Amino acid sequence: PGVATALPVIPDDQTSAAAKKPNDEKKPNDEKKPNDEKKPNDEEKPSDEKKSVLTVKPADLSPLANVDLSVWATRLSSSRYEVRQLAAQRLRNADKRAIKPLVNAIDTGDLETIELATDILSTLAVRYPPKQDGGAFAELERMATQSIGTTADRSGAAIRSVRVHRAGLAESALVDSGARTGRGTLLIKSSVTLPEYLMHVTDSFPSQPGALDWFEWLDRIRSVLVTGDAINPDVLAGVAKIPNLRRLVLADGTADVATLKALQSATKLQNLEFQYVRMDDAAIETLVALPMRESLSVIGTGISVAGGQRIAKGVVGLEYEFKRGGYLGVMCRPGGQCEVSDVTPGSGAQRAGLQSLDIITRVNDTPVASFNDLKNAVSSFDPGQDIRVRYIRDGAVRETTMTLGRQIPAGQSRDPFRRN
Repeated sequence: PGVATALPVIPDDQTSAAAKKPNDEKKPNDEKKPNDEKKPNDEEKPSDEKKSVLTVKPADLSPLANVDLSVWATRLSSSRYEVRQLAAQRLRNADKRAIKPLVNAIDTGDLETIELATDILSTLAVRYPPKQDGGAFAELERMATQSIGTTADRSGAAIRSVRVHRAGLAESALVDSGARTGRGTLLIKSSVTLPEYLMHVTDSFPSQPGALDWFEWLDRIRSVLVTGDAINPDVLAGVAKIPNLRRLVLADGTADVATLKALQSATKLQNLEFQYVRMDDAAIETLVALPMRESLSVIGTGISVAGGQRIAKGVVGLEYEFKRGGYLGVMCRPGGQCEVSDVTPGSGAQRAGLQSLDIITRVNDTPVASFNDLKNAVSSFDPGQDIRVRYIRDGAVRETTMTLGRQIPAGQSRDPFRRN
């Protein structure tokens, strides 16, 4: 009661608001005559006063800035429509200080107040980047899970609205900070995946403050490649929060125990692959504890062969691949002996002179009777190591020394968007 008379009328025009003092209309020498508003050509139309109440601009609210926000929050429950709308407009244009009064209004208000206050709270949540919204989204989550009835329903609806809004901004924010998105492929378990929409977090990420806070709002990314210096605890903790993350490849970097622990929250992860990410055996216990559901590939990491065997015992039930990362560069015909069917251009095998139809019989002191034998023998060596290969050509036994390369070329692991 008496609220409406306590509120000054705010003119639409900001200039007139600045020029006109609150009590100007009461001065006896006021240039405006009492019946001015009735003149047909008067610049101020009769409906202007009503319009100013319902369409107050942020700049027009300065005369009301001294009114406490908690007072405006209580006026959301006013019996007068104009007062409720003015209060809502004032709170929508307020800063984060309005959050607590709005929560109090939701806790104590009627149905209409709850609906209006939660709508305003979601407006404040989307105005700021994640983790900078003053706790607006956290309050909506709390009320959605700890309240009942209208408060829970309206808070849940507000959460969905905020998520849609932030999902639309997240990808742009991450791209602006050095990530790349688009349709591409990953190399997982030595096979190229089907084209899909994915993200590549590059060495230069993050270039913008607050970029890490946007990962948890990515709703359509399922596969991520992280390379180089981006393989660090902060970035991986963000990547682990991607809600639909299923496949993760880390390539050409370094990972210690702290880096691996950052992935512990990626509970929906299906496939995890390390490609030439330097680790040592001290990381094995943390590695096997990560929440992988389908497969783990450890290629060219520097983990010892004995360490690779320890990993195998810790990931029983998963498809597991361990290779030191050395690459010979040949394919053999299926079945029977290891007869070369193809030699990769630029590989150690080509540089050493191996040709199609050569039959490989030994690597160092290890006999080779099949292509699987050859792969197993080579997988225990690092890139850059020399090996002796014995083979048969035209019935004659020959032997040569060749230098192994990388199983996965750096260019292929680093550019998932490359068109072959």
